[in-house]
Amino acid sequence: MKRRNGTLNFGIKPLLEHLLDFENALVARGNSEIHVEVVTARARRIIKGCGFKFYADITPSRVMDFLSELRKDTTNKRGISAQTFNFHLGAFKQFCKWMVKDRRATETAVAHLDGLNVRIDRRRDRRALAVGELTRLLETTRNGAVRCGMTGQARAVLYLVALETGLRSNELRSLTRGSFDLTTCPATVTVQANYSKRRRQDTLILREEVVAELRPILANLTPQMQVFRIPADRKAAAALFRADVEAAGIAYRDDSGRVADFHALRHTFISNLAAGGVHPKTAQPLARHSTITLTMDRYTHSLHQDNLQALETLPNLANPGAGGKINGRNATRNAR
Repeated sequence: MKRRNGTLNFGIKPLLEHLLDFENALVARGNSEIHVEVVTARARRIIKGCGFKFYADITPSRVMDFLSELRKDTTNKRGISAQTFNFHLGAFKQFCKWMVKDRRATETAVAHLDGLNVRIDRRRDRRALAVGELTRLLETTRNGAVRCGMTGQARAVLYLVALETGLRSNELRSLTRGSFDLTTCPATVTVQANYSKRRRQDTLILREEVVAELRPILANLTPQMQVFRIPADRKAAAALFRADVEAAGIAYRDDSGRVADFHALRHTFISNLAAGGVHPKTAQPLARHSTITLTMDRYTHSLHQDNLQALETLPNLANPGAGGKINGRNATRNAR
């Protein structure tokens, strides 16, 4: 069997046809419809943007050049972020790796390519909402109009579950009546592996206050029925939440440029754990982070506040007359 530039030459097949087979393979492995759509769309964008017709046409430099072009701002549109750059590269590398595993190719030319450092190019930083803002959001939404086929009460419960579990929008969208078990103590909600970002089944506990809000919504649903009808279109889902945020009189973007989008509810969940004194190792499984580093990144702000409070116990040596304190006692008295 002849080989041509890393590809088994048993008949040259167009790259986009291989991509369709890859898409079917993802579906067969139990991946969610949205995940399959997003991954294949990103890989397809690179294939078409680079002008690759066959697998042998792929060159690492062309892939990186194309993605770098997408990073550039234009007069009509802002370039993609470093994170979006990495998502596209990851999808294409996943496709090429599948080509090799499925014995359609002997090697992948892009395995060595590295993504960008997202820390130096954050386009969408979220902020944690204050308790007063959360109370106002839930109350206003509960009494609000129907949006995207969801009543205000249903949306308020959706936001409450997000705030109490840290579940992402796609995970919440996947929940059916059968995902909830209110007969156990404590009650639980389970996210199936094909919808979880970690690709494994996650079972989370629910507090009694949340269960009380859920019962009326779950009461008339069959086990297979979807609980939260979040729009599948990401822009529509984002607009839905933003409308409720603004209706509650909450600024979507603060003075620092941080936004209060739907994912900010997860950010708030983790930030509240930190503010409540929950140890990072305890918070990690609750946040469902793969590494403690991810959890600590979310804890940084709260830890800075704790450190600042600790420093306030030191004596005020710059202005001794101000009566600095050590451990809550007058510094001069403590020095005797």
